[in-house]
Amino acid sequence: MMVTASRVAGVAAYTPDVDAHGAQIDRWSNPVDVAVYGWAPAEETAAFEQGRNPQRRAVDIYAPPGTPGSHRSRWTLNGVDWEQVGQAKDYTTGPFPNPPNFTPGVVIRVFRQEA
Repeated sequence: MMVTASRVAGVAAYTPDVDAHGAQIDRWSNPVDVAVYGWAPAEETAAFEQGRNPQRRAVDIYAPPGTPGSHRSRWTLNGVDWEQVGQAKDYTTGPFPNPPNFTPGVVIRVFRQEA
């Protein structure tokens, strides 16, 4: 069985800048489409608390080795924006030989706040 990256996700790299007063400002590159294997259903990452409205959700993106993205990159999945926290988990360096036509990829965890 060969796994193909047949889904498309948008990614914009985080490129912080400094304004005229020396303060850091957040900026992102223009988004580009990248091929990914797919992504998991969104999951809530904080326990429910009475009186708390915002919910933090997380999604794991499954992607081929070398997929761009780093801490604070912005991802778009089915028209919904998410922000990457941390680096991708790289599964290409394991001790076991890969089966024919398969190379393990990376898992990218992204989050969003929902009201």
